[in-house]
Amino acid sequence: MKKNKAILDKLLLESQKAAQILFTESKVIAKWPEIIICLQEIEGGVDTVQIANLEYDARTIAKKIQASDLIKQMSSYIQIVLIENSVIPLNTYLSIYEEKIKSRGEIWIIHKGDPDSFPSNPHAHNYDAGLKLHLGNGRLFHRKKEVGRIKPKHLRMIRQEVKGVALPALEINMN
Repeated sequence: MKKNKAILDKLLLESQKAAQILFTESKVIAKWPEIIICLQEIEGGVDTVQIANLEYDARTIAKKIQASDLIKQMSSYIQIVLIENSVIPLNTYLSIYEEKIKSRGEIWIIHKGDPDSFPSNPHAHNYDAGLKLHLGNGRLFHRKKEVGRIKPKHLRMIRQEVKGVALPALEINMN
């Protein structure tokens, strides 16, 4: 039983590392459960303990997923916009993941082929804050509920960082 726990812990760690490799090399955003599910399918439907017993390292896991058709089904991103200081108003609701934010900086991610066109197409995700940003008017959403709005100057700053992506029409005065 202890051996199973140890190899499962190693699989979890290597899957997290593989997610980082996929993010960097293939512009794919995946969490460890999705990585393990992909491995199970690649290996013919075996269970998690059987996957763990294969003792793949992160590089091997990433290569197997990159070589499979499953990578096309994973969420990819168009561009990542890094903002030095937070543009989210102080009184805006944040998800419970708020404590994972280690600095005032933010990362906004715009997905390629995001099946969800709400609140705009495209829109930006801030996963640390659990928010979506309408790229036409700066409105912030948690799930489908509007929870705030960023300042026009911050929306302009984010939009200026986006390259090679058709943004939605502006719905606000940017002056």
